[in-house]
Amino acid sequence: MVTDEPVKIELANHSKIKNLDGKFVKVEGLYFASFEMSGLFLSKETNTSTGLWINFNFPQITQDSINKLLSAKKVSVIGKINLKDRGHLSSYFGSLDSVYCILTVKD
Repeated sequence: MVTDEPVKIELANHSKIKNLDGKFVKVEGLYFASFEMSGLFLSKETNTSTGLWINFNFPQITQDSINKLLSAKKVSVIGKINLKDRGHLSSYFGSLDSVYCILTVKD
C-alpha cells in the first residue's frame, strides 16, 4: 500500500535514483517490450545499463496486452525503485517494482 506521494525523478539522474531505493517514484521514459525485455529507456537506443526493468502489478491485464498497447511509446510510470533486481540477465540499472500506474505521455 502506498502512503506517500511518489517522488518525481528524471530517468537520467542515476545518482538520485540510487538514493531512492525502496521508495515509490514517478518517472517518464520510452517503454520498450519484446522477448525478455520490459524496460523504460531514455531513447530508442535501448541501452539496458541505463534503463529500468519494469515489473507490472496488474493481475487483470496480461503482460502481452500491456506490451502491445505501450511498446515504443513515451510513458509515465509510478513504481518502487529496486536496485537489487536488475532485470533480465541483471543488465539493467535497476527495476521498478509494484508498478501501479502507467500512462502514455504526449511529447
